[in-house]
Amino acid sequence: MTHIKRDHVLFVLILGVILDTMEAEFVPNGRPVLLDEVKELHFQKGRETTYKRSPSLPQLRCTRGCEFEPDIVRCKNVKPRGRSSRWQCETNLPTHLKIGKTDIICEGFHSDEDEEVLEGSCALQYTLTHAGMLLGLFSHQCF
Repeated sequence: MTHIKRDHVLFVLILGVILDTMEAEFVPNGRPVLLDEVKELHFQKGRETTYKRSPSLPQLRCTRGCEFEPDIVRCKNVKPRGRSSRWQCETNLPTHLKIGKTDIICEGFHSDEDEEVLEGSCALQYTLTHAGMLLGLFSHQCF
């Protein structure tokens, strides 16, 4: 009997560790946030979004030019307009790369088109492009 209890306790502890390491979180009664009021979002490599109605997503997903994956990307809401907001994203990249197209995708709280989104549900899809490498080569002045 003691052996069975010990195995049960060990199973529960292992299951707890596994659940703690999972990145995505199901939030059935999560908090709605008006997208216009979100000033800044931070996205991390290897993390998943929270979710309620649809599956979780990776917080960062490169769709083209993916030769480098940043650890963290910070995006500021520079022109709040709900789902049509304009975001400016920044991260540390190698000097030959820059962020191209960005799309921020958030789970609507009640429906796909809801202006209120589930807190923690936003993900960033981005492309990387090559920065102009020749710009600084001819900047020396000759006297």
